[in-house]
Amino acid sequence: MIALLLTALTLNATPVIESDYWAVEHFTSPDGEILEVGGMDFLPDGRLVVTTRRGQLWIIENALTDDVDDAVFHLGAEGLHEGLGLKVVGDDILVVQRGELSRLRDLDGDSTFETIDTITQDWGMTGNYHEFAFGLPQDEAGNVYVTLNVGFWNPEWWHGKSRAPLRGCVLRIAPDGTVTRVATGVRSPCGLGIDMEGRLLVTDNQGDWMAACPIMHVRDGDFFGHPASLRWTDDHDTETELSSSEPPDVDRTPPAIWIPYSWSRSTGNLEPDRSQGAFGPFAGQLFVSELTNGMVIRAQLEEVDGVTQGACFKFMQRIGSACRVAFAPDGTMIVGFTNRGWGGFPPGHGLARIRYNGIEPMEMKEIHIQPDGFEIDFTKPVADDVQIEPDDVQMTAYDYNWWWEYGSPEQHVRNVPVTKTALSQDRRTLQITAPIEAGSCVRIRLDDVLGDGDVPLLHNEVSYTINRIPGAGKPDVQVARRVQPPASKNDRDAGWMRLTWGSVSEQWDASGWNLAEAELDPDDPTRFTTRPGNSAVVNNGESPSDYVSRGQYGDMEFQIKFILPEQSVSKIRLLDGVVIELKDNSHLPGYPTTCGALVLPDGTRIEPDTNAYQGAGLWHELKGEIVAPKLTTEGRVFEPAVLRKLTLDGTTLHQDITIEGIDVDRGHIEILSGPGMVGFADVRAKPMNIQWPQDDSWSSILPDAEFTGWTQTSGNWDVVDGILKGEGAGGLILNRRIDQDFELRARVRINEGGWAAIIPDAFNQDGNILGPQASVNNSVGWAPRTASLGSQAIRTELLAPATTFQYRVTSRHVEEGIHLEAFVNGIKVNEWVDELAKKHNGSIALLMHTPDTRFQVESLELRMLDR
Repeated sequence: MIALLLTALTLNATPVIESDYWAVEHFTSPDGEILEVGGMDFLPDGRLVVTTRRGQLWIIENALTDDVDDAVFHLGAEGLHEGLGLKVVGDDILVVQRGELSRLRDLDGDSTFETIDTITQDWGMTGNYHEFAFGLPQDEAGNVYVTLNVGFWNPEWWHGKSRAPLRGCVLRIAPDGTVTRVATGVRSPCGLGIDMEGRLLVTDNQGDWMAACPIMHVRDGDFFGHPASLRWTDDHDTETELSSSEPPDVDRTPPAIWIPYSWSRSTGNLEPDRSQGAFGPFAGQLFVSELTNGMVIRAQLEEVDGVTQGACFKFMQRIGSACRVAFAPDGTMIVGFTNRGWGGFPPGHGLARIRYNGIEPMEMKEIHIQPDGFEIDFTKPVADDVQIEPDDVQMTAYDYNWWWEYGSPEQHVRNVPVTKTALSQDRRTLQITAPIEAGSCVRIRLDDVLGDGDVPLLHNEVSYTINRIPGAGKPDVQVARRVQPPASKNDRDAGWMRLTWGSVSEQWDASGWNLAEAELDPDDPTRFTTRPGNSAVVNNGESPSDYVSRGQYGDMEFQIKFILPEQSVSKIRLLDGVVIELKDNSHLPGYPTTCGALVLPDGTRIEPDTNAYQGAGLWHELKGEIVAPKLTTEGRVFEPAVLRKLTLDGTTLHQDITIEGIDVDRGHIEILSGPGMVGFADVRAKPMNIQWPQDDSWSSILPDAEFTGWTQTSGNWDVVDGILKGEGAGGLILNRRIDQDFELRARVRINEGGWAAIIPDAFNQDGNILGPQASVNNSVGWAPRTASLGSQAIRTELLAPATTFQYRVTSRHVEEGIHLEAFVNGIKVNEWVDELAKKHNGSIALLMHTPDTRFQVESLELRMLDR
C-alpha cells in the first residue's frame, strides 16, 4: 500500500473540484424562448450561430465578452424542421433538417437569413417521431457528414426499424449535393465530429443492438451492429425488413470507445480541442457532450495494429443536458443544452460557456495500452512522498452483450490483479502491469494519488476499451459479444412481480408517503417540490414511516428506481438485515463514491467499487440479486446469505458479498425514510428457487385429453402435449366435492387482454359456475387483477401480460367463514374471508370471462390440509 505517511497527507489534502480550474457560465436566453440546441458554429466575424430542435436559427453577438449577460440574440430564421446540425462555410450556413440539407444566406448582413436553398433531400423519411437527422462536420475536401436515426413503431416499440431509405446510415454529402452511404448499423447517432487526425467519428445512444453509448471511427463500408439499415446495402433486398431480433451474419466494426453507462446514457457530438493550450492541458483530445447525466467527457484515441481504440475520462459534471459542444476562436468551449423531454440534467435548454482559468489540475492526461498493461501520463509529477503500489490501482474488466435488448448490463465483471507498478524518473508516467484481455473494457481507479503540493487527482477514474493488444493479433471476440438472443419481451418479464404498478400502497405498509411528481425545489434543492402526478412515491407527508412490503422475500432479483434531492440519504433493507445506502453526493467536493454502500448486520460498511450515482434530481435504477441463508430444520444457519450482484444504472457496485448475521430465509423489502426526502418507483422482485415440495400429499387434477372427471360447461377447451388450453368465454368444473381444507397450486398463463379465474369451493348451477374467484388477469384494466379473491380486489398490476407464473390458493374453514389466501410466485399477496360460506361444500373450477381470453394451465395440483 501507499506509505503510511501518505495517509496523513491524504487526510490533509485540500479537496479539488472542477470549478477550481474551469468556470461554467450560463447565458440568459431571450424572454419566452426555449433554445433546445441542435447545432453550433462561429461566423468569420466571431458571432455564434445556433440552430434549435424547435426550428429556429439564432445569431448571438458578444458571446465571448467577459460577461455573458452582454450577449445579444438575433432570431435569424425559423420554421426549420429540427435543425440538429450546423456548419458555417464562408458566409453561408449549412443546416441539416430532418428531411434535407439546406443552405441559408444573409444577403444584407442584418442577421436575418433571406434565402433557404435545398442542397439535397436524397434520403427517406416516413414521419415517425424518432427519424432524426444529425450533423454536420466538414472534411478537407468540403464534404459534410450526416447520420440518420432509425424509427420505432408499435406494437414492438423497442425494435428500431429502417422503413425509409438510408435510415440508420452515415452519409457523405459532396459540395454538389451528391449523397453517398458511408456506413450502416447505427441506431440514434446523435453526434459527429472529425478529430485532429482527420478521422470521422460518430457517437450513438444505448438501445437495441447498442450495448452502451459508443464512439465509432467511421470508414467506408463499416457496419456497427444495428441490423435495420442493412436493407439499403447491395447484399440485401430493399423491400424486406431484416429480423429485429436475430443478429445478422455481417462483420461488425468495433467502436473505438464504449463510454461507461454510468457516465453517459445519451451521448451528443464531439469536438477536438484545437486551442493549443488555451483550454487547458488536453490539446488535441476530444470533448464529448452528454445529455442525460449533464456532463462533458474527455476522450483520447490511439491506433493499435491498425485498429482505433482509446479511453475516456470525466471532465465537467452536472452542468446541464449537454447535447452539443463547440470551440470558439479564443479557446472557450460553448455548450448547447437540450433534453427533448427525456429527463436530462437541468438545465434542459439554453447555452453555457466553459473557460479555463490557467491553473493546471493534477489529472491523468493520457493512457496508452502496452502488451502487458498500461502507461498513464499525468499533467504534473506525482508527489515525492507518494509511492504508488499495485494495491493502490483498482482495475475492473467487463464486456457487453450484442443483442436486441435495450442496452446491456456489464457482463463477466471481474477484478484484474495488478502485479507491478512503476513511476518514471520524472514521476509523470505510471507503468501498470496486469493481465489484460482484448475484447473488454477496463475501468481503472487510482486511489490516494497526489501531485506536488499534495494536490489530489481531479478525477481518479479512466475507462479504456481494448479492441487489440499490441502485437497479439485479432481477438476472437469484441467487447459487445454475440450471444443467444434473449427471450421475447413478455417471456423476459416472466417471474417478475411489479409491486408498485397500478397501486403503490396495496402491497406495502406505510404512512406519510404520497404519489406525486418529484422535482428539485429551485429555492431549496435539498427538497422536492411535489405536485399531483404518478411518477414517484415520496415521503413528503407528516412523520413518514418506513415503506415495508407486506410480502416476505427470500432468494430474489430486485429492482428499485429512485431519485434524491441534495444531501438526502435513504436506505433499503433486505432480509431484515443487510442495508443498501442511497446517498446523494452533490454537495461533496469531487462527487465521491458514496451511493450504493452496504452496511452488514454487524455494522461493517463496504463502499461501492465505483461512483455510478449521477446526482440529485436524476432518476437512477438499482438492480441486484440476493440469496437468503440456508437453514436447518431447527432454524440454524448452515450457509450464509450472499449478495451476488448489485448494480446502479448498469454499473456493478458489488458482487459476491457474503453476509453473516442474517438468520431468516425470508424478509421484507424495506425502504427506510430519511434523513431527507426520497422518491421511488417501479419496485420489482423476482423470487428465485421457488420450491414446490414433491410429496405424496399433492395429486395432479389436470384434465387428460378426454377430460375424465371434469365437466365442460362452455368455451373451447383442449389438452395439447399435457397442457390445458382454453379459448373464449367458458367454464370447466371438477366432478368432485371437497368437504375439508385444501390447497391448490398451478402454473398458468393468460394472454394480454384475457381474464380468467380459478374457483375454489365452486358449484355448477344450471351450467353457470359460481363461487369465490381467484382472478387471473395481467392486463384488463377494468377487471380484478391477478390474486384478487372474491370481493377483495387487487389493483396492483403484479405481473406483465402473457407471462407464465406460479399461483397457489389455500382454502381453510375459520370461525368467520372460509379463509382464502393467494400466493403469486411463492409470495403471499392477498387474503379474504368469505363470510357467507360456513363450510366447504364445493369443487374446483376454471373459468374464462371474455371471448378474447386465451388461458393456459401447465400444471394443476391439489392437496388436503389438516385442521
